[in-house]
Formats: sequence, structure tokens, C-alpha cells
Amino acid sequence: METLVKKGMKIEEIKKAASGLKVSDRLFCYSTLIRNTQESVWVRERLEGEYKSFNGYDLEHAVRLLISIGSMDALDYLVTRPEMIKYRDDYHFNYDNPNAISSLCYFIRYCYEHKIDGHFMLNSILNSLERIAIKSKDVLMEVTQYLRQLTQRGEMYKYLNRYIIGFEDKYYAAYSGISDINEAMRIADGGRLTKTEEEKAEEIPWREDEGIYISYNWEGHSAHIVDYLGFVLENRGIPFKLDKKDCPYTVNIKEFMNAIRAGKTVIVVLSRPYLRSKNCMYELSGIMENVNYKDRMLPVVVDDTIRDDDFYVELVKHWKEKKDKQTEIVEKLRDLDPDMAEPEEMKLKEIEQVYGLLKVIKEYIDWANADNLDALSSSRFKKIIDEIYKRRGIEHEDISG
Repeated sequence: METLVKKGMKIEEIKKAASGLKVSDRLFCYSTLIRNTQESVWVRERLEGEYKSFNGYDLEHAVRLLISIGSMDALDYLVTRPEMIKYRDDYHFNYDNPNAISSLCYFIRYCYEHKIDGHFMLNSILNSLERIAIKSKDVLMEVTQYLRQLTQRGEMYKYLNRYIIGFEDKYYAAYSGISDINEAMRIADGGRLTKTEEEKAEEIPWREDEGIYISYNWEGHSAHIVDYLGFVLENRGIPFKLDKKDCPYTVNIKEFMNAIRAGKTVIVVLSRPYLRSKNCMYELSGIMENVNYKDRMLPVVVDDTIRDDDFYVELVKHWKEKKDKQTEIVEKLRDLDPDMAEPEEMKLKEIEQVYGLLKVIKEYIDWANADNLDALSSSRFKKIIDEIYKRRGIEHEDISG
């Protein structure tokens, strides 16, 4: 087949036949077309519509192919499942879309922190960032901002300074139309003489009580989502508090959970494991017992199936069984020694609080105007960031008034 494709023969026939092939053969067909023809757009359109139904190696192969032809859909998929990038995996990132900036920079950090030694992959990321950076002044500034954020993390990222300088040099060398000294200084500084309202808002110092809390479950998928979300928030200068970051070893985790329950703005990453977790639901029940809980929560729906009625039945059963079991433990302790039952009585009270709020939680999840994970990550969590600044602006107006 490859020989035929290289000679430009039977291409249309191969494209038509691809849909009838088993997945592994279909991917080989797509790979052959990508390498030897100008059919990348056709492959991307076909593969984006089907790859999420694949499993195992076929799924990984499909994502690698899509990444190699600049698929934003696959990039958004990978950024929430970075464990798919394994040691020395040859992912070839091939992007020129400014919407890819935050994800590409996130993968630079992820690969270092997880000791993924892939020079080919890193070079493809940096080459993509270069292609993007020279598109416009604003895009150059966004790329260099993300890279500078990484250089501030330690010596291991200082090499990125060379790329920042290189990207700026290439952009300035290609730039024409500098009319006066102020314009030249502005270009050289990588900034603007006037700032947008959004940039002005980002420069207002954050008060201690304005920080954002993130409530989530530690299971792998949610943890990766929160890691990427934190990377984006950090780049925007938005302070946030996270248990793994702000609740060090030996510190009472329950005190941190109570701080989340009392937080003014809490990003809640809702998933099936979250809604089954005692600790997560303790945080959520504390947030939702407040009459103004809808004004405090910023939901992220990891899995749309949490809105299914069948899952609600499972959830009620899960928490009823927990409540019944804890009631039994408390009754046994009361029979043995009532004074010793208090710790387990507190646990029972917390479980009963969660159980009593399940109807409210179900209604909130069903009717909250919350985008799912794919929509939020593809927009780099723009709706969440916009809402954070909107709420902050309203609060400042109230104070000044």
C-alpha cells in the first residue's frame, strides 16, 4: 500500500476502503497517508470523530497520529491524560495554533517532573512554540510569559531563556513598520504602552481571603486535570490553594478541608470517585450547607454520566450503606462504653449530613450551567477564569461603594 500511495496511485480507493478495515489496519492506512500525501486534513477529520472509542495501543497510536498533524482535539484529550506519554515515547507535536500554547508549555513541565526523557518530543514542542510565537506580538508575549513562568521554577528550566531570546529575535527580525522610538521600545520590551482592562485586573494585588480553593478527588484523571488547571491559574497570576501544595506533611488535613468548606470561591471538580469519597463529600456538604453556595462554587464536570439517573440510584445506595454501617459501629461502641463512641459519632454525623444533601447535590449537578471537562480544557478554562475576575470585580465595587 505504501508504494501505491507514494506513487499517488489508488489514494481515493484506499480512503474509501479505510472505514471497513479493523482499527489497527485503519490506523496504518492513516499513518501511510499522513507520511506520503497531503491528506492530513482528511485524516484528522476522520480520526477525530472515532479515536475516543478506541482502547489500549490503538488509542495511543491514534492520539500520536493526531498530535503529529496538529489536532487541537487530541491535544486537549492528552493534556487531561498525560500518563499516556510514557518513557521515550516518540510524540511529535506539530502545532501552529496559539490555542496550543498553555498545553505545550504544560507538557514541558510534565515531562521534566515525571522524568520522561524524550529529546525528540521536547524539540517538537519548542519548534511548535516557535512557529506560534512569530505569528503576532500578542502571541509572542503569551508564549514568553508561559516560558518565563517555567524558568522561575528552578535551574532545570533556565535553558528556556535561550528559546525566549531566540523567539523574540526571530519575531523582531521579521517585524516591519516600526515608526518611532516609542514603538521600538514597546516592541523591545515585549509589552504595550496601554494595557487592556483584563491586564489591569490581573495586576490588582490579591487579598488573603480572595484565594481560590480547589476541591477534587485524588484519582488519576482528576489529579491530572487539577494539575493542568493549576498551571493555567498560576500563569494568570491567580492564587489558589490545593491540598497537595498547601497542606504539607504533618498538617491536619481536616483543618484544610474546613478551610475549603468556608472558602469564598471553590472550584469543585465533580467526578464519580469524588461523589463517592467521604473526604470530598465532607468538603462539598460544608460548601452546600450555606444558602449562598451557588455563588461560591465553580463546577467542573469530569464525567457527564454523573448526571445519569442510574448513577444517582447507585450514589444513594452507596451512602445509605455507609450510613447504616456507621450506625452499627456507633451502637456497638455505645454498648461497650458510651464515652468512647464520640469519634465514631462525629463520623456518623458527617455521613448523615452528606446523605441528607444528596437530593440538593443531584439537583445542582443536573441544572448547573457547567461545561464538561472537554469544553473547559479546550478553552483553557476561560469560563472559570472569566468568572473568577467577574466575581472579584463585583466584590471590589461593593467594597469601594
